[in-house]
Amino acid sequence: MSAGAIVAIILGVMVLLGFGTCVVVIGVAASAAKKEAALAMSPKVSVTCDGNPAKGFECNVTQISGVTGANVCWDLHVACENGAQVDGHACQAVHIGSKASRFVSAAEMTHTKTCNRAQSTTVVNVAATPM
Repeated sequence: MSAGAIVAIILGVMVLLGFGTCVVVIGVAASAAKKEAALAMSPKVSVTCDGNPAKGFECNVTQISGVTGANVCWDLHVACENGAQVDGHACQAVHIGSKASRFVSAAEMTHTKTCNRAQSTTVVNVAATPM
């Protein structure tokens, strides 16, 4: 919501309810504006991984936007042709506007020896927290 819309709402409430109630509305509007600003500044990242369960995966983390670096964590999920499921978890720091790499070894993943061949690999649950 824009600042102009917030001011218009506050003025409308002041006219209808009186000044005392307006203080509560100002607090709510300020809180909502703070949340919007925090979301706009949160780091946005992308994570791509390439490799296979037997040898490991090279994952590339790219910060797309944000005003600080980020600590990024993600889950790696591999579906195998024989029905086996391989999973891994990794984290990597990335600085403002840059890229970083993280190798996820076979030892860091589950059930790698049961997978005959990767059918699909997905990166899920990507979470970026400001540094």
